[in-house]
Formats: sequence, structure tokens, C-alpha cells
Amino acid sequence: AEGYCTSSKCCGRKGCGTALNPSGALIKAVLMNGAQPLRGGVQYVPSGRILEDQPLRAYDSNQGMGRVNLLKSVPLSGQNSLQMWYENDKDIV
Repeated sequence: AEGYCTSSKCCGRKGCGTALNPSGALIKAVLMNGAQPLRGGVQYVPSGRILEDQPLRAYDSNQGMGRVNLLKSVPLSGQNSLQMWYENDKDIV
């Protein structure tokens, strides 16, 4: 993140902090935290038929965590009112 965060807090606009080199685990956690469940049903490929007997449920094996929604994942100045604190590359004991 190119200057969007201070040492432990993100402000949502470029230039308000220092550069951050986020770990893969931090990126995954942030994106999963703001994911939204999918709607509809499971589509069978190649016919495109919707399998009515397999409805989508949050966190099931058909949709996983859902779809990424950046407005619900990270603070973006003027777009949302999220606040974000983070711990990067620290062991949890």
C-alpha cells in the first residue's frame, strides 16, 4: 500500500502515511473480511443450466467466501466510512 497507512492505521487516501508491504495473509484476511455472499444457484457447465437442488449458502463449498467488495474491505476516502487497524507480520501467541 503506497502511503495509505501509518504504522498501524489506514486512512483511505494516498500520501497520509508510509508505504506498507503487506503479507499475503494480511491481504487475504482483509479481502475475506469484506466479502459478500453470492446469490442465485450453482450453474452447470457447459449447458449453463442452474442446478435448483444446490442453492448457494454463505461459506459453502460452491461459493467459498463470496465475492470481493473493496468498499467493505478497506477504507477509501470519500467512498465509505470504514476505519482500519492492522498487525502485519507479527506472531499471534
